[in-house]
Amino acid sequence: MEFFDKTKRAFGNKAIYQEFLKILNLFSQEIIDAKALIERTTPFFARAPELLDWLKKFVKYEEDEIIRKSIP
Repeated sequence: MEFFDKTKRAFGNKAIYQEFLKILNLFSQEIIDAKALIERTTPFFARAPELLDWLKKFVKYEEDEIIRKSIP
């Protein structure tokens, strides 16, 4: 519950918070996966990256590693 209280305060906008809850609901119903959840909610956490980090850990989201090869 503390996460939701902190998130609501961090967003500072009821409409954004409601949209976040809708997206979270889609995830809980398994309509979207963790990657889609994080992609859709990341912009909401611009002012609170620590909360985004917590959410990623909570949903066990692992970012894809991009391997770039140097071309001579």
